[in-house]
Amino acid sequence: MIFQTATFAPLFKPNPKHCKNQFAHFTPYISYKDIINKKYFIRGCPIGPGNFPDTGQRDIIAEYASIEELVNDGWQLDA
Repeated sequence: MIFQTATFAPLFKPNPKHCKNQFAHFTPYISYKDIINKKYFIRGCPIGPGNFPDTGQRDIIAEYASIEELVNDGWQLDA
């Protein structure tokens, strides 16, 4: 659904399987640019004020072939 009606880059709760080491202090999200291009990349943005302009060029934490694969790997939207 987020890929059909997206108007912003959705944020996700940290996934303990992936949000560690260099990604431990990052906010996981899907870039709006990736949504438009139907790419299922979870990217990381450093936590802190002013760090979140969505450039679509942030480091990729994980990538998937489908939204179902992404959800099955444990990612949850951050409400």
